[in-house]
Amino acid sequence: MGAVYKADQPDMNRHVAIKILHPRYLSRADLVSRFRREARAMSHLSHPNTARVFLYGQLDDGACYFVMEYLEGRNLAQVVRAEGPMEPRRACRIMAQVCGALDEAHRGGIV
Repeated sequence: MGAVYKADQPDMNRHVAIKILHPRYLSRADLVSRFRREARAMSHLSHPNTARVFLYGQLDDGACYFVMEYLEGRNLAQVVRAEGPMEPRRACRIMAQVCGALDEAHRGGIV
């Protein structure tokens, strides 16, 4: 539905990720509403394995965005491609973290 960009926030001395709703969806009130609900719901999450949302809004030209924590590192697919199959113990630790984050998102009405 959009794109995510890495940006600098110099006053806070950090990188952030900015998610922007694709302009072709701005004419769809249902998608704009869904994007805003997602941002609002995510802003209430606090699980250590969930990116925090700092800010969300809509610009004068109608562009919808939210600014969230930028997380350095590799995703799971990149790890598996680089390192091959995981040991079951490591896979279980990762899945426990994923399940914890999904549980909070589910309780928040996101998934």
